[in-house]
Amino acid sequence: MKSNLVLEKAWMYLYYILGFIYLTILPFYIFLRIMKGKELGGRVFEKFGFYKIKRPEGKLLHIHAASVGESLSIVRLINIILKEGNYNVLVTSQTKTSAEILSKKLPKEVIHSFFPFDIYPFIKRFKKYWQPDLTLFVESELWPGFINLTESDKLFLIGARISDKSFKNWLILQPFARFIINKYKYIYTQSLLDYEKYKVFTNKVKFAGNLKFDNEKLSVNSELVNTLYKSINDKTVICAASTHEGDEAILIKVFKRVKEKNKKLILILAPRHPNRTSKVESLLQKEALNYAIHSKVRGNFKNIDVYLIDTLGELGNFFNLAEITFIGGSFIDIGGHNPIEPSHFNTLIITGPKFHNFINIYNEFIQKQASLIAHDEEELYNIWEDYLNHPAKYDLYKANASNLIKQYNQITENVWQNIKTKTAGFME
Repeated sequence: MKSNLVLEKAWMYLYYILGFIYLTILPFYIFLRIMKGKELGGRVFEKFGFYKIKRPEGKLLHIHAASVGESLSIVRLINIILKEGNYNVLVTSQTKTSAEILSKKLPKEVIHSFFPFDIYPFIKRFKKYWQPDLTLFVESELWPGFINLTESDKLFLIGARISDKSFKNWLILQPFARFIINKYKYIYTQSLLDYEKYKVFTNKVKFAGNLKFDNEKLSVNSELVNTLYKSINDKTVICAASTHEGDEAILIKVFKRVKEKNKKLILILAPRHPNRTSKVESLLQKEALNYAIHSKVRGNFKNIDVYLIDTLGELGNFFNLAEITFIGGSFIDIGGHNPIEPSHFNTLIITGPKFHNFINIYNEFIQKQASLIAHDEEELYNIWEDYLNHPAKYDLYKANASNLIKQYNQITENVWQNIKTKTAGFME
């Protein structure tokens, strides 16, 4: 037992030393990210533990969700917590995009800050300043430095998942993995497979379900949707959401082929990162397609083939109009994106073959005939073409997607109530 303790401390000292070594190049790394537009320059100091916003009085609940998907998955949880009126809420994230989206999605009373770099002095500064009474990490967040400096009774992991690659790495470092993972008071996994993986390292784990299934429906701007709807003129709308470089070339090529036979067709193209708009424009120009940019026309499909989205936080409007929705990042090694959000909108959901980041969700969707896989360009063409000729054939998939997410509308509430029972001594 004593030898394990010595080993655990040795691991942590090594981790902190590596952090200090990384600190020597960190300023250059941050400078390059600012120059590339990947950081909010005026707020980058938050990652070093310096803050402009004052800590509110009373109990503070800290929720950390690294990027966009995780951030959106906690909105319902935050609303449940605020409704109880007992806690202030601090949300941290790591990416510029997540900060921009959360600024639109979070209630006014919620504080947002960037998560500190996992280096000893920055973590200490964060904790001294905010003094959170409870911390909830979301999905796959395992920051050893932060975790080691947090009281176990005040730390939970919700919506937990662990990729096959990470699992193999943790097995190699199993003593260190056990030490870090067991620092959590309790872990709530999003799938049975994730439950089995975490069971290798700890008994403090429970299968709870995927928080993303319990997401609130994306907001819809009725005025914008009505304006767009009036300009559709009996055309079929296909939405390609969260696309990346490599996706768009395939989608545009397939769209052109299908449109040769079906003139009444519009493609809504929504890149995952709007700063790539000019690159996507070049592809459309190369293919001689007529297009409009959303921020410039704000609601007009007339005389165009493609409607290019260059804004964030508006996908609900376009899922609402689309009969077919393709989820991007799945023809390339990005690993796909979440199909939950379009499931609320009676649209046929299609993914490419590479959806390993959401394998558990897609497995359930595919098993229950709630989405389709297009394994390549030709298969995507066949699905789109068949849908246009026999749309009623695909009503089952739309209905199944809608019914699937309705089965999980108590996951978030159940997780929160369980956390409250485990923290009754100090979070009442």
